Amino acid sequence: MISNQRMRASKLGCLLLALGAALAPARASAQAIRVTAESENFRAQPRGEIIAFVPRGAVLEDATRDGGWYRATLRGWIWSASVESAGREARLIVRRETGENLRAEPNGEIVARASRGTVLTELERSERWARVERVGWIWAASVEPATDQPIGRDVATPARAEPSAPPIGAAAAAPRPTAARIVAENWLRAGRGGVVLLQSPDGDTLGSVRPMTAMEVVAREGNWARVRVDGWVWQPGLASAADSGVVLSDITAAVLAANPENFRGRTVEWRLQFIALERAERIRSDFYEGEPFILARGPGDEAAFVYVAVPPDKVAQVERIGPLEWIVVLGRVRTGRSRVMGAPVLDLLELRTE
Repeated sequence: MISNQRMRASKLGCLLLALGAALAPARASAQAIRVTAESENFRAQPRGEIIAFVPRGAVLEDATRDGGWYRATLRGWIWSASVESAGREARLIVRRETGENLRAEPNGEIVARASRGTVLTELERSERWARVERVGWIWAASVEPATDQPIGRDVATPARAEPSAPPIGAAAAAPRPTAARIVAENWLRAGRGGVVLLQSPDGDTLGSVRPMTAMEVVAREGNWARVRVDGWVWQPGLASAADSGVVLSDITAAVLAANPENFRGRTVEWRLQFIALERAERIRSDFYEGEPFILARGPGDEAAFVYVAVPPDKVAQVERIGPLEWIVVLGRVRTGRSRVMGAPVLDLLELRTE
């Protein structure tokens, strides 16, 4: 009796295991994907650090989807002189300042460009080349399944086939641009002497770009390229909507304190008596914590205190000023009345001593 019960229990257990396996959701299988965007970022994590740029047509392997992203493996050959050991076995780090190309084969078509500092896993060596891989993430909307291309094929050029004559009257198809050409057309780097940004071809100067800065190409016109450069600027140095270009030199601190909102963003020139260069404590909510500022008296003979926020590039100049020395400050009004002391706060634009 007991033996029959055990037999039935064993059969039931096997049946439940089989049923569970049949009903379990199938895991997404890894696949190869092809980049369809003109150029896409390859990141260490979703929305994380960019570790490589991948052009249209490049194929990534072992890809699995997770929401709006694919986790995939980028493989290729890299010039060994551009990498060095990352301190761990089979780990290399890109040391070249401008990054380095990954190629389908030594000296072959470009399949990606790895950024400086990217860590790669070495797979093999061939003379002065290293075959490497890196797992990362790419935006799902920029790729498609590469079902028609076996893993490992040169992704930058279509598969070779026996030549055949086109149909009579049909125009020959334009050659597909290579990955190297795509990268070159969409990104430029400033030369070793830097470049000047102009408002238009042969127009007014807007600014200058440091040597080797990466610039995205937006449009081309003859020998000119319209580019986009990302960067940061010191916000207090920007013109505000309230700044009419008129410098107020005869207005008093008392007037600003009485009408703080009316003068926000206006430019004033005041003669002040320097007292000290200080750093803002957390309680001074009109500054960020640790921001350097001038504590001064004035303007002129006015018995009031004025605070002047000092940008990082002018701190050294202010440090050379002695106590009670007279200075002339050109500044933009941050507020006419600070929350803690009720005194005007300026953002320093220019300064000279008397």
